Amino acid sequence: GLMMSIFDMAANQEIQEKARAEVRKVVDSLEGEVTYDSLKSMEYLEGALKETLRIHSIAPMLFRKCNTKYKLPGIPYTVQVGDSVALSSFAIHMDPEVYPEPEKYLPTRWLDDSSFPAGSFIPFGYGPRICIGMRLAMVEIKSIVAKVLLNYKISLHPSVQLPLTLNPVSVFNQPARNPAFIFTKI
Repeated sequence: GLMMSIFDMAANQEIQEKARAEVRKVVDSLEGEVTYDSLKSMEYLEGALKETLRIHSIAPMLFRKCNTKYKLPGIPYTVQVGDSVALSSFAIHMDPEVYPEPEKYLPTRWLDDSSFPAGSFIPFGYGPRICIGMRLAMVEIKSIVAKVLLNYKISLHPSVQLPLTLNPVSVFNQPARNPAFIFTKI
C-alpha cells in the first residue's frame, strides 16, 4: 500500500510532479489543508494510488469456497460445491483485455468514464467479504501521500535496483528488499 505508493511516485517523476500539482491546486483552493473533502477532489492522485494497488496488490490471492457447481469454460473441469477456489489478483490485474499495457504504471487509466468489469479490481477482495477497512485504508494512504507530495520530492536511493525482485517466500506481494528513498524538502 503506502510503501509501494511512495515507490511508484519515486520511480515515476513526471507522475509525481503531476500529482503534486493537483494536490497543491486543491489544497490552495481550500485554505491550505489536506482534509477529507479535499481528498475527494484529488482524482489524479486517486488514479495513481489505484494503479499502485493494481500492480502491487497487497494480497496476491483470494480464497473462496464454491457454493454453486460451475463448469469452467474451455476446459473439461467442473468446480464442485464446497471446493476451495484460489483467485490470483495479480493475474486479474495484469489482464491486457481489461488493462491495456498492464505492465505500465498509468494513473490516467482511472480518470476516464470507462468502468472496468465487476471483479477486475480486487486489491481489497471482492463481494460480501471485501475488506471492511478498504475506505479507511484509501483515505489514510491518500492523505499521507498528499502531505508527503506537498512537502517533499521523492526519489529512489541509488542502491535500488529495478525492477524490484519480489520476496519468493512471502504470502504477500512485497519486495525481497524494501526500496530506499530520498526525501528532499521542497
